[in-house]
Amino acid sequence: MRTRMTGAERRQWVDKLLEEYAAVAWAYLVAECDTVEQAEDAFVYAFILANERLAEAHVEPAEDWMMEILREAVREAPVDSDWREQLVDADGQVAVVKDAVAQGESLRVPQALIQRSVQMMRANIARDEAMRHHRGPLWTKVGAALAVVVGIAGVGYGVSDKWARHFQNRPPVSAQADATEKAVAHLGGDLPVSPVAVYQLDASTHLDVNHLAVNKNSLYQGTLVLSADSWPRIEVSQQPFSTKGVTLGGNVNATYTFELVPPLQASGKKSDDAWEISNWHIEVMGNWIVGVISWNDGGSSDTNVQQIYALSTKSGKYSLVDTLAPQHGVENRFEVAVGDGKIVVQPGLDDGSSAPLGLPIQIYTLKGDDPTHAWTEDSQIPASFGLMQTPVVTQQGIIFQGIAGKTQTSSDNVDTWYELTWDGTMNHYDGPPVDGQVHWAVVGSSGTAWWVETTPDASDSHQGYQVSMAQLSDDKSNGSPTKSLAQPVLQLAVDNGNLIWLQQGTDKDEDTLVVAQVE
Repeated sequence: MRTRMTGAERRQWVDKLLEEYAAVAWAYLVAECDTVEQAEDAFVYAFILANERLAEAHVEPAEDWMMEILREAVREAPVDSDWREQLVDADGQVAVVKDAVAQGESLRVPQALIQRSVQMMRANIARDEAMRHHRGPLWTKVGAALAVVVGIAGVGYGVSDKWARHFQNRPPVSAQADATEKAVAHLGGDLPVSPVAVYQLDASTHLDVNHLAVNKNSLYQGTLVLSADSWPRIEVSQQPFSTKGVTLGGNVNATYTFELVPPLQASGKKSDDAWEISNWHIEVMGNWIVGVISWNDGGSSDTNVQQIYALSTKSGKYSLVDTLAPQHGVENRFEVAVGDGKIVVQPGLDDGSSAPLGLPIQIYTLKGDDPTHAWTEDSQIPASFGLMQTPVVTQQGIIFQGIAGKTQTSSDNVDTWYELTWDGTMNHYDGPPVDGQVHWAVVGSSGTAWWVETTPDASDSHQGYQVSMAQLSDDKSNGSPTKSLAQPVLQLAVDNGNLIWLQQGTDKDEDTLVVAQVE
């Protein structure tokens, strides 16, 4: 019987814990701790500890349970001089802390602290997973441990002596940037991008840029809502682009919702409650919002089911349009990509003994306004080469970052990437260096294909990740030099020819979300 949560389960609780208890925790720690640094460190420590306690035993979080964890965090905190003379409240006004707490007022939780907590909780989960599951040789284990350490360091915080296992101290603060109107033209550094939207984040916003999508003139923000007495659902808000630094969510034009129905159990031995959402994202194409949801069976197996939902922004109606599930006795795999008005699905067969067999790539579109009849197969492309890895749909075809089980690198350790055009032609590109970093493919408005990479910030400030780009070229000698973003980012995503990134603000500034079109 499984008694400990999986990493996927713990990650689902990261945002839920903060949404439920961040305000209560901050008000309590402001009143109980002796320094602002101590309160912030105790805040991060408490939420990492809460996430760990949930993993150890399936308890039902409650305020009393959280308060006991907060008291433990305060007991572990070092003693320092009293700092609680003044604090900025939720309305941006100066308030006396003791009076505010006594009167039950809501104190503002710094957005940077929320972001730091999210990053450190996820880093702690990744470290636990690596240490628990890895069974390789000694030097591989050392490499895995170092990878986790580097990942945590990339968050941008130095290790705290007292709570080194859980979190790091705050980074140095840079000088305040110019107002958004003046800075928009320079936000991209020497990257070939043009900022098309800039938003400020208020203190209550818990943002994951992987759950954002864009079209030509709007930003769409998806939120997963889990409830004990109903199906999970995804709520999507749409707001127009603005370069004036408006608050994210402050100018919503429309909202959309679709409920997610857990997959049916083929065996009938488990209830629907056994299914867990392991990953999800939304994409926008024309008048459709497409949701791609991955479920696992909540057990020790790797059973994974993907669902594709379609919601019409004209009618507001939605439907489950396709389910990609393993067949009994067959090791199925699926690659799904959405872009340029198309939904690409490639099944694969994997028996574990060699490279997976890639089945024909299926190209779908959505037609009309009725989601129950919109799913339409347009064409197929043979895929005798194998199973694509991380495909991206472009106007010209599909770019993917290698073939599963057939990784190719050049003599100087550069990855080989591929473009499969809609007529079935295969092109080879020299991709990024093989350096263990996450990479993305993006095609700009001019038709130029680029690879994008993030690496831990190596500057003195260590404030997140550096972003780099270079052209994908079929001839290395004709490739372009690598270009970099002017300042580090907290998060990065790529969507429909755009880069989306989150920049950390200073003590006086809120974090900034930027949408930039690749040229």
